[in-house]
Amino acid sequence: MRLRGYRHETDLSIPHAMTRDGGEGRFALSLRGRLLAAALVVMIPLLLGAGVCLALLSHTSGSYAALAREVAREEQESVSVLQRINAAQQAGSRYMEGGDVRDLIAYQGPASEVDGKLASPYSYDTEVERRGVVAIRAAWKAAKRRLDAYRLKTGQDLTRGTGSDPEDAFQIEADAAAAGVERLMADSEAEVRADLAETERLARLNWALGLATVAIALLLAGLLANRVSKTLVRPLHELARAARSLGNGHLEDRVSIRSTKELNEVAGTFNAMAKALQGQREELERHAFADALTGLPNRALFEDRARHAIGRLAGGHERVAVLVLDIDGFKLVNDGLGRAAGDALLMQAAERMSVALRPSDTIARLGSDEFGVLLESVRGLDDALGASERLRDAFDSPFILEGSEVLVTASVGIALSTEDAREGAELLRRAGLAMHRIKGRGRNASEFFDPGMDDQAAERLTTLNALRRAIDRGELVVHYQPIVDLNTGEMRAAEALLRWDRPGRGLVPPLEFIPLAEETGLIVSMGAWVLNAACAEAKLWEELAGRADIPVTVNVSARQLLDEQFEATVAEALRSTGLSPEGLILEVTESSVIQSIDVAIAKLDRISATGVRIALDDFGEGYSSLSHLRELPIDILKIARPFVRELTEADHDPALVRGIVELARSLGLRLVAEGIELPEQQEILLGLDCPLGQGFLFARPMESTQLRARIGERRATQAAG
Repeated sequence: MRLRGYRHETDLSIPHAMTRDGGEGRFALSLRGRLLAAALVVMIPLLLGAGVCLALLSHTSGSYAALAREVAREEQESVSVLQRINAAQQAGSRYMEGGDVRDLIAYQGPASEVDGKLASPYSYDTEVERRGVVAIRAAWKAAKRRLDAYRLKTGQDLTRGTGSDPEDAFQIEADAAAAGVERLMADSEAEVRADLAETERLARLNWALGLATVAIALLLAGLLANRVSKTLVRPLHELARAARSLGNGHLEDRVSIRSTKELNEVAGTFNAMAKALQGQREELERHAFADALTGLPNRALFEDRARHAIGRLAGGHERVAVLVLDIDGFKLVNDGLGRAAGDALLMQAAERMSVALRPSDTIARLGSDEFGVLLESVRGLDDALGASERLRDAFDSPFILEGSEVLVTASVGIALSTEDAREGAELLRRAGLAMHRIKGRGRNASEFFDPGMDDQAAERLTTLNALRRAIDRGELVVHYQPIVDLNTGEMRAAEALLRWDRPGRGLVPPLEFIPLAEETGLIVSMGAWVLNAACAEAKLWEELAGRADIPVTVNVSARQLLDEQFEATVAEALRSTGLSPEGLILEVTESSVIQSIDVAIAKLDRISATGVRIALDDFGEGYSSLSHLRELPIDILKIARPFVRELTEADHDPALVRGIVELARSLGLRLVAEGIELPEQQEILLGLDCPLGQGFLFARPMESTQLRARIGERRATQAAG
């Protein structure tokens, strides 16, 4: 009504009799009035429509933000629970193995934190997750009851229903709790994907509703403004096209309108909202499918890309390769230098490996120190092996961690897509089996999967379970190999060598179980047992010989050396057996020392100060430099077996061994040659002025009773003489 009156008044204000100029003035005034009226008519509905659209999209954006916060909170909560279960499990296992109250105290802290975090399942937003928390809590309470019953020694039948001893029952139920947390994390990841899809669907619906509101507003404006310029038709088509595109989820699409200022502003508003919503979606996807520490894709995204890559290449000549890489020695760095150093190692390694790969390749962090690599369009084994070698070369240079240089290596398993392996998860499993096989053979290598590894994986699991029980069942034994004077043949020391007398198999070769013990951490408890047994045996030699002149040498692994309790373990072994520190020699290898040289030097310095002697085993096979030899508190240098074996090979120049002898003499170190099997080797070593040696030429490793008899015979001979 108000607009119609305005137009009528305008018409009456202009005379009917006009000149040509007056007519043009009347036409211009009428056009301006109509444009102003049209602008008012169009602007009001547009603003209302834009307001509705903004409200709808604001709700969608808030949903994205809330989902991202919820994902981060649940992931952090699950990771925290898993870390504390693992910490409590390790400390509880050590306590049940050794009864050390310090391990009980170390167990109680993380155990209490786990109780607190599992107190209420309602911090999770779905019934499935809450039931998962209840199941985890039940398994965890069962594990605690196992340990509490053991601690209180109530006489309860701890093995009932489990078929295993108390420690195994505790391990099984704690593992069940940890596995429950991992399943909860996997369920949460699946929930994230479902929530993301649902939120995107709602976003598209909100876009469609909002743009439909604007379209209706434009239609109403067109009806009310009877003679609005036809220049609005093209922008309406553009807005309709944008509505269809954005409603289908194409958030990267933008509106482009060259028309009135008001419509341009509407288009700018649409574009700004689309850009903001797209950014929020990308941020949520990064959170759901990327590793928080390294920024690399996670396992879920890796498997998805592998599936698509396999599908694209199906039926062609090219194949997909999946590599699984594990950092050798990562746990030693993490335990010896701390978690911050371990995280720094992972980030530096991820950066180096990314540079070593092609832009089309995908590298992901699968978990802990394990990485996956997806190679698309490989022609065969050579392509995959070449990528594997480039990845391993990335570890050649030392990593700078906490101000120290740390050397680590990498083991890589490789699997190629075949007719029976066309899923990313299966290729990952196969590559993982190949990687674990390398771990068992000495690490720092690459290997392809073959079908026989499935049987080997089952055998490996069986061996690991049996090895966990070996100490409690008395299946571990220590044999001793004499170290003799090369001139007289008289025994000067004896090396303790661990053996496993496995029921039904007899003595298991060390190479079949020592690497497995190293990889799983069992070597720490096994090493402590060997140390105590060897010290007790050396005390018997001292009593049998009537004097303390036959020390025992005990091998120390890298994981033992970096264990926080190692120094206390050595001191307790000497105290409990009554052996003097001079009766013990600890053997360390170059590779175990070099992984964290500063930590190793500090620990060995303190142990050496008590009177225990240190021997550097397998000298010449590792990374030792003269500066390291000067810094380490070494008393004895042991020449590695390969150098001794080469002494009798044709045209061999003994200059290298002669150099080692001269080096030991200049540093004031005693020298022992290992692996002497031939009289000719003994003669050459004597000529090079090497005083001590051990090997099959003098004696094979023997049981403790046999060595005692040998010591008794020597004493009887000396008494008779």
